[in-house]
This record gives sequence, structure tokens and C-alpha cells, in this order.
Amino acid sequence: MAAILSGLGFLSKRLFGKVLQRWFASLLERMPGLGALYNSIRQRV
Repeated sequence: MAAILSGLGFLSKRLFGKVLQRWFASLLERMPGLGALYNSIRQRV
């Protein structure tokens, strides 16, 4: 039972993290000035 709950927690954390990261990236890309800066920083990493 604990393994199932741990597995579900791990998967939901990864899924929620990716969704949140995409949302934040799209928000930054739409901001004037910050969008260009964010894209240049993201390309270097």
C-alpha cells in the first residue's frame, strides 16, 4: 500500500511540476522585455 501511494505521489509531483513549469515559461515569454531575456537564458542552459 505504501509503495502505491509513494508511486502516485511521485508521478503527480512530476506531472504537476511540468505543467507549472510550462505555464510559468509561457507567462514569462509573453512579457515584453522579460520574454527575450528568458529565452536567451533558457537557450544557454
